[in-house]
Amino acid sequence: MRKESEAVAEMIRGRLGTRKLAYIAADPSMWAKTGHGKGESIAETLQRHGMPMLKGDNDRKNGWQRCHELLRLAPDGLPWLTVDATCVYGLRSLPAQVSDKRDPDDVNTGGDDHWVD
Repeated sequence: MRKESEAVAEMIRGRLGTRKLAYIAADPSMWAKTGHGKGESIAETLQRHGMPMLKGDNDRKNGWQRCHELLRLAPDGLPWLTVDATCVYGLRSLPAQVSDKRDPDDVNTGGDDHWVD
């Protein structure tokens, strides 16, 4: 179901309760003025609703390397990255990611790679 950015902001705020986010790393395309409403980008709408937005980096090779690092155990033996059990899309998408056959330092973008983006 597609939701307007204002509804997404309210949903995030509702789930956070009193907790604060340091930032939300988002695809740089969210800062594009798409004409979705009020003359502001989706990121600007989320910021107006108190979401601390940070423009992400679309460098796939570095991102893929960082993903591999986060999947390893930290020095304290705990995982660097955890995925909530209710995040069905992430739990389905992450294991399906494979390296590109022509460039093993890159992720194969032929499949569903939106979650890892």
